[in-house]
Amino acid sequence: MQKNIFPVLLVLLIMVSCNQKKQKTSEKLTQTDIENKELLNDIWVLEKMYNSNYADNIQKTIQLGFNSTENRFYGNDGCNQILGVLLNLNNSTLQFGEVSGTKMLCRNMEIPNQYLESLKEVRKYRIEDSYLHLINEHDSTILIFKKKIE
Repeated sequence: MQKNIFPVLLVLLIMVSCNQKKQKTSEKLTQTDIENKELLNDIWVLEKMYNSNYADNIQKTIQLGFNSTENRFYGNDGCNQILGVLLNLNNSTLQFGEVSGTKMLCRNMEIPNQYLESLKEVRKYRIEDSYLHLINEHDSTILIFKKKIE
């Protein structure tokens, strides 16, 4: 009888051990998800907008800020103050909802309009060092921001 109990106990011990390892892995994924979302909670200054030479044609610096707790964003498009809701935000995906903002008329609206169109294309993000890369559905980076230093 005792000989039969030992293999059963060994199998149970292995199963419990494997289950604990799976739980720890899923906890790490959740922790990473939280950390990435928290890293977004800052103000980012546009460094590069692909297919545009924006720096020569704007009145104000283009900035983007996030409140991941409330799934909101805010900022400046180079002319107007903007804000809106994030439709999809997790560890690596990001999608902007409808953008609202002030309606000032600036001397050149081409760059602000291009910027707002680019935000509509964003599906993913990646943070490397102090840079935020916004990426479209084709896995191409379309906007690069640098964390604003106060």
